[in-house]
Amino acid sequence: MFLKSILKLGSRCSLIDACQEFGIDNQRAHTAWSDAEACENLLRFYLDCLENNSIVKFSDLARSQKYKFQKSMDFPLAEIGPITTPVDLQPLSRKAKEPLPGFEANQDAMKIYFNTLCVVLQDSILTHDEFNYMKDLQRKLHLKSEQIKAMHGRAFLAVMMNYISDDWLDDSEEQMLFQLQTNLEQLGWAPGTKEQVL
Repeated sequence: MFLKSILKLGSRCSLIDACQEFGIDNQRAHTAWSDAEACENLLRFYLDCLENNSIVKFSDLARSQKYKFQKSMDFPLAEIGPITTPVDLQPLSRKAKEPLPGFEANQDAMKIYFNTLCVVLQDSILTHDEFNYMKDLQRKLHLKSEQIKAMHGRAFLAVMMNYISDDWLDDSEEQMLFQLQTNLEQLGWAPGTKEQVL
């Protein structure tokens, strides 16, 4: 939250702290929908502060307080080179490099499964109906167990990365990760489980 300190509203802080300080609702912190709404409301609050301080351009903002990242606003976008993957970060699995037959259709099936999985697990509760729906979806999409494990791992990693982005993992976040692991295990597999139940 650099904008908070640039506007001289206090020191840099996490989204949760900023929401508490400015009275913005974020009761289900670290869930996609709640964090997105909180960011929108926090941005509206900051935009009002900018307007009240007659800050209407990036140059006005840069003059208010200096940060290293503001210097990047001086460079034209054309000077930014392409992002490349270092050679030593190539996939470890030989199979990952070779597309499987029906690759495009399979990718669509995996996207459908992953997106549905994220929606179902958003509230951290896996109901009986949701469980049945997801197991039925696994069958209808003809996903292999390795693909389901990859999607479950990806979902778990996304949540974990969100939780540890502030270099802190509190008890409630740890409990949410445990619940997510339990839900994913019920659906067939979860990171950290020894047995595969697909």
